[in-house]
Amino acid sequence: MLAKKFAAPLILAVALGGGLVGCSSTKEKESMNARLDGIAADAKAAAASAESAKASAAAAARAAAEAKAMAADAKSTAEATDEKLNRMFKKSMYK
Repeated sequence: MLAKKFAAPLILAVALGGGLVGCSSTKEKESMNARLDGIAADAKAAAASAESAKASAAAAARAAAEAKAMAADAKSTAEATDEKLNRMFKKSMYK
């Protein structure tokens, strides 16, 4: 997301910078275009990496929510079992 936000302005700035300085030869122009292509490729790769990280974070959040729900269920089962054992112990003490 961050890469997408800054990729276009960065490419535009480099292109305008090259236009302001002026290319005196075709070779320099080709070199500038190659650098712009490299920057664009890097920006696309960064955007893909960010999307992948975002998907991984979402999956981790879902897994954490599942684990939290399972822990809450286990806690309530343990508390119910503890209460049942306490009642059984008290009954045995009164006999």
